[in-house]
Amino acid sequence: MAEYSDLSTNFISKLERGQKTNINLLKLYAICQALGISISELLQEENNISLETLTPSTLRLIHELTAMDPIPSERISQHILLVLDDFKMVYK
Repeated sequence: MAEYSDLSTNFISKLERGQKTNINLLKLYAICQALGISISELLQEENNISLETLTPSTLRLIHELTAMDPIPSERISQHILLVLDDFKMVYK
């Protein structure tokens, strides 16, 4: 997997063993490309996320991010995650 995704063997190993649970969109995209599947397919299978249960805004966000070049998509994803973390802290 590391070879096909251009990610380090250390990173892939930690991910496979569950020692790495926070993965950025760029790396997730690389793994999906190596597997020949879309991010939505991976999320649906791994987390039992049904696309039918996602809101239109969530679907649009996923679509917009995956349609972008990986580097700007990753930057935007990082900002969105920071906002989500702040939201969680405020509304605990």
